[in-house]
Amino acid sequence: MKTIDLLSAEAAPFYQNYISLLDSKDDLLQILSQGIENVTLVSVLISNLKKQKFSYAPQKWTVQDIFIHLIDVERVFCYRALCISRGDQTHFPAFNENDYVDNAGANNRLFEDLLEEFLTVRRATIMLFKNFTPYQLRAVGTASNNAVSVRAIGFIVAGHLKHHITIISEKYLF
Repeated sequence: MKTIDLLSAEAAPFYQNYISLLDSKDDLLQILSQGIENVTLVSVLISNLKKQKFSYAPQKWTVQDIFIHLIDVERVFCYRALCISRGDQTHFPAFNENDYVDNAGANNRLFEDLLEEFLTVRRATIMLFKNFTPYQLRAVGTASNNAVSVRAIGFIVAGHLKHHITIISEKYLF
């Protein structure tokens, strides 16, 4: 297994939980594209089992809540990556993912629409990262009071999806 050559200054230690989940850490675009395949497969299972609005325990998100969370996080992190790549020195604040999910109304939407939105956002993510130069990928900014590079954000986004696909597979599908 290849390891990513991210420097410790490129991502806060708590993001290593996501980055470490990735099998192949050498081709970010390939990893991001695999996310589309994984989500498509899981979404078929979810639809067939009619578990879109299922929550495995009280106070846990439904599958639809997880999908809106994935969409929101990917958008927030890609905005950060874009800004950092362009030399923006803004210190991006943390955000409370629970507030985002609570205010998104995911369970009032069609699962198919959430899936389509996620796939659209992921395709936009791939295009964004595809067009960063090597210099832009190594650019470092500040988010949640920690240094983060553009390329680290790409791997964090990919690992974050894998984390939630694993949760869906283990807690919601079986």
